Amino acid sequence: LRKICLFPEKFMNELTEFYNSYADLTFLEYQKVNRTAQLSFHTPPVLTRELEHTFSPYARSNPEETLEIIDLLWNSEYLEPRQFASTLLGALPISYYSQVLERIQKWSVSLVDEDLVSIFHNKATLTIRRERSDLWIKTLALWIQSQDPMQEKMAVMGLLPFLNDPDFSNLPIIYEFL
Repeated sequence: LRKICLFPEKFMNELTEFYNSYADLTFLEYQKVNRTAQLSFHTPPVLTRELEHTFSPYARSNPEETLEIIDLLWNSEYLEPRQFASTLLGALPISYYSQVLERIQKWSVSLVDEDLVSIFHNKATLTIRRERSDLWIKTLALWIQSQDPMQEKMAVMGLLPFLNDPDFSNLPIIYEFL
């Protein structure tokens, strides 16, 4: 894993080759002709889960190096590397809240695929929601009060992971937002 930090571009190339080796090529060709949604390799979900499981501890112990990798992953035009970036972003320590929040705000604006928006907000906010839900709620409150439709949308999308989390029980806060 240490080699990733030394050669992040090489890591991206090898990861793309990895995804390509498991890709469903029938979908890839169709997507290239009909650009209607987020490009995807259509790899088996178990591959993404295994990558996330393997690299999340690395993100927690090497946050600075991981941020560079996250940015490279996010710049991919394919769904799976972006999902992976979201997971790594959500695995960063809470002390990196400002860097995580900066990326959430910046990247949420550019998202058009509703499935990716949902995945992104669910995975990228994991550590924040678990360790400092009060901080995340304050951020969502600022967004909802901004009068900017995009930030209001981001606030609503940021609430959805709370609704799906069985450990979250502060429903009055959700009702207040609604």
